[in-house]
Amino acid sequence: MIDDSQPPFEIVLELPELLQGPYALPNGEMLFIGDTIEHVECGIGKVIRFATYHDHMGVLVCVEFPNNEHEMFGMNFIRKVASGEKSPGGGLCRMK
Repeated sequence: MIDDSQPPFEIVLELPELLQGPYALPNGEMLFIGDTIEHVECGIGKVIRFATYHDHMGVLVCVEFPNNEHEMFGMNFIRKVASGEKSPGGGLCRMK
């Protein structure tokens, strides 16, 4: 049964705007699509794109990890690594 006494509601989903690179990390290093990064909890992954929601987070880095997991991070939460460098962490992202 439909309750007509409640006003209708609307859900608005906002997709991020995809950006071209490269972008500078806080330490000044330039980050390009295809570069290897490390996140403390998720381990080492590859930059696949840059995006923004035009909010306080600014530019986000979209990363693919070896287990086919994808995450988005702010520039302050990652560091660029040499492509052969091993992660000291377990590589399991516990952000969810």
